[in-house]
Amino acid sequence: MLGQEAYIGLDTHKETIYGTALNSKGEVLCSYEFPNGKEALKEFLKDFPIWNTTVAIEACGIWRGCYKILQELGYKVKLANPLKCHEIAACKKTDKIDSKILADLLRTGYLPEVYIPSDEIMQLRDLTRHKCNLTRFRVRIQNKIKGYLLREGIRYDRKIWNEQGLKWLKKLQNEKLNHFIKLYETIKEQEKVVTRKIGRIARMKEEIALLTTIPGIGEFGAALIYAEIGSINRFPTVKHLHAYAGVVPWYLSIC
Repeated sequence: MLGQEAYIGLDTHKETIYGTALNSKGEVLCSYEFPNGKEALKEFLKDFPIWNTTVAIEACGIWRGCYKILQELGYKVKLANPLKCHEIAACKKTDKIDSKILADLLRTGYLPEVYIPSDEIMQLRDLTRHKCNLTRFRVRIQNKIKGYLLREGIRYDRKIWNEQGLKWLKKLQNEKLNHFIKLYETIKEQEKVVTRKIGRIARMKEEIALLTTIPGIGEFGAALIYAEIGSINRFPTVKHLHAYAGVVPWYLSIC
């Protein structure tokens, strides 16, 4: 194995990974299932040097953990479009077949690749998505509080979320409301922390500063757009970018 090129397909799951390695002729070098973890993955790859081995994994919900380990080990990794891979596999879908198809598509140069953002973009994307999740949680808590007030027949002012409004809510001395208020204040504080962190990053990026010149787009919105798009050069045309952003149907991007 040491002297020949190797093409490896990894079908990743929460608990296990099924790996298949092929040589340049398509011959199976090894194929078996092992636990999902760094040590087990290192054991599977021990006979495949990083300089002549390429690894393919599917862009499933847990791909980043496996990708991070492979990066740390120094392997060249390609991310595959799972939908297109499954279309190729058709009804013959098993972990073993999935891993072999990944390896074979990689070997023949037909792997339907998916864009992998840089570590910098990935970190900013995680931050902006985390901020969005915190905001959603906060709004849910706010709606719970307003719903409770309505059920109890308690009229409230529109400016209930400012300092005075929160003081008024606390004066009601309602145990259930107090639980929600504590949650609201905790999430609100975490939102501020994350927003400040995003702001510091945004002020150092020229691309984000340019996006803020568009009317209606603030610092956070610009950072979110930049993080989600990543490298604009990955889109072959403007139409493809529009389809990715969801502003036009995908089928119009191929017209």
